Amino acid sequence: MGGSYHPSPAGILSGAWGNNISTRWGGSHPRAGESCEDGGSHPRSGKPNEIIIGFSNQVTLDTYAVAVTTQVTDLSNLALTDPLTGLFNRRGFWQRVTYDIDHGVHHAAFLLLDLDHFKAVNDLHGHPVGDQVLQQLAAPEQASARPSDAMARLGGDEFAWWVVGMMDARALHRRLQGISDDLRHHQGLTFSVGAAWYPESGCDVEQLYQRADEALYQAKRGGREGLTIAGQSQIYRL
Repeated sequence: MGGSYHPSPAGILSGAWGNNISTRWGGSHPRAGESCEDGGSHPRSGKPNEIIIGFSNQVTLDTYAVAVTTQVTDLSNLALTDPLTGLFNRRGFWQRVTYDIDHGVHHAAFLLLDLDHFKAVNDLHGHPVGDQVLQQLAAPEQASARPSDAMARLGGDEFAWWVVGMMDARALHRRLQGISDDLRHHQGLTFSVGAAWYPESGCDVEQLYQRADEALYQAKRGGREGLTIAGQSQIYRL
C-alpha cells in the first residue's frame, strides 16, 4: 500500500481495511458458495492478536510523534524567548516586527526602554535582586500590552516594545507613565525611552532600532526619566 497507513479502531473493523486482512493473517477468504470448511483456510492460530499488538504499537508511535513535536515546539519557543522575563529575546522580537512590516502593518511605534542607573542595583544588592527588578519591569509591560503588541528583553536592562497603531506621542506617554509610576513606587527606579515611528523613521527593524537608540541616548543625555521621539527635541518626563 502506498505511504504509511495508521488504522483507527473503526478502520480495523471496516471493509476497506478488512478486505486485505486475509493477506495480513496469511490465509485466504473462501470462494462464493464455499464455507471455511469446504475451501477457505482458517487464519493461523494467534495471528489476530498480532493486529491488536500492531495497533498498540501504532498508538505508541503516534504518542511518541506527538511528544517529539511538542518538544520541538518548546525548543523553538525557547530560541525566541528570554528565559528570565518570558518576553521575546532579540531574535524573536526582530522576527515579529519584520513579520508585521512584511504583512502590511500601516503604523507602529518602535520603543527602546532602558533602566536608569541599573548597574548600581546589581553592585549594591547583587544580581538576584537585579533579576527581580527586571522581572517586575516586564510584568506591567505585559499587563498593559494588547494582542497586537510585542515586547522583548534585548539584553541586560534594555527592553523593546512594538506598539502597532500607535502614532501619537501624548498617548504613548500616558501608557508609559503608568509603568513608570509602578516601578518608581515599588522599586524606587526610573527608566528612559527612545521611540521611532514606523514608517516615518524607518522601513525595517534595523533602521527603526537605530533611530530609537538615538532617541534613547537623547533622553538619557537630557536628564533621564523621560521619553524622546526620533527627530524631535522635546522630552516627555516620566
